[in-house]
Amino acid sequence: MSVISRRISVQDIESVFKLEQQIFNNANKEQIERSLTSISSIYYVIEVDGIIVGFASVIVCSPEAEIVNIAIDALYRGNGYSTKLLKTIFCDLPEVNQMFLEVRESNLAAINLYKSNGFTIVGRRTDYYSDNEDALVMKNVTL
Repeated sequence: MSVISRRISVQDIESVFKLEQQIFNNANKEQIERSLTSISSIYYVIEVDGIIVGFASVIVCSPEAEIVNIAIDALYRGNGYSTKLLKTIFCDLPEVNQMFLEVRESNLAAINLYKSNGFTIVGRRTDYYSDNEDALVMKNVTL
């Protein structure tokens, strides 16, 4: 099995768009396309045997960055692909020394994933999501 984590390419746009629609229901194809030429908005993909099974989107404002989304196709979860994406992001952005993200307070699997990759909870955003659930703000300074 071949597993590769890397920055998005033109050939990946349609796969990432479909995956984002499937997982988040708010996909924006133009935003994905713009990331190909942007220095501040970057998408990463993870592919298994040539199939895109996940992605991450990051906004960079050096020396900080924010992970906007990490998504793995439900059929491929539990295989460490999110961790591989995080490690790719960390290695690809050496100018970044602080990384932030927001995560649903109820998403214990994601919170544990982020904690195991050096993130700590540093705050809360009340009623952050459309269903009024709070978001936990997490930060990683161990890059």
